[in-house]
Amino acid sequence: MPSDPRLYPPFSPIAQRRIAPLLLIAAALLSLNAGCTAQRTTVVRSAAETYPSPEQEIEFLDALYSQNVVCNDDALHALLLFQSGTSPQTWEERLAAARALGWVPEEKVPDPHLSALTGVVAGIVCHELGIEGGLTMRMTGGPLRSPVAATKELVALRLLPRVSANQSLSGVQFMTLLRRAELYRSSGILAVSGRPKPLPPGPAAPDAPEGDPAARRTNPQPPPANP
Repeated sequence: MPSDPRLYPPFSPIAQRRIAPLLLIAAALLSLNAGCTAQRTTVVRSAAETYPSPEQEIEFLDALYSQNVVCNDDALHALLLFQSGTSPQTWEERLAAARALGWVPEEKVPDPHLSALTGVVAGIVCHELGIEGGLTMRMTGGPLRSPVAATKELVALRLLPRVSANQSLSGVQFMTLLRRAELYRSSGILAVSGRPKPLPPGPAAPDAPEGDPAARRTNPQPPPANP
């Protein structure tokens, strides 16, 4: 049934003049919000540029840990160190090494100082750990071509916090990801199944060695029986 136009009278000229500025403000806020969602951070100088040599690896990792956002250059440098223990000293060489490993397609030329996307990092980590993921990841060509699926996989495995593939990672989040990825790689869990079980919420405390006073406190021995 058509609506009676008398029930919805048009705004008066005075009301229109009052509402028009509000509509303009609302449109501006929506545009600003959309721009912030797509905007990425650019760093002036990467930690890899400041500490490029193998002798400065500790300084690089310390600097990376304190970064508010991880850029592409630092991400590649750290991921290459994770993959093989070595990384070239220039961005051009690091990019060439990443292309040789299949991490970065030939047609893409990433900005070294632009913030790295979580989905790209997650795809590389899944690829290096041999995590095949679910049907979506396999049908789309594997983790390197499925940033969203790779991110969800690492979130499910508790290697990543609840983040989206289009977000950036802080230095703390990035280093935590690599540490937990190394735990997966060294634990042998991935050799059993292509879809490993999630890590527990926290690492288990190591067993105390024999003769350690802590072991005697946590596992006291019964007193000897009287003869």
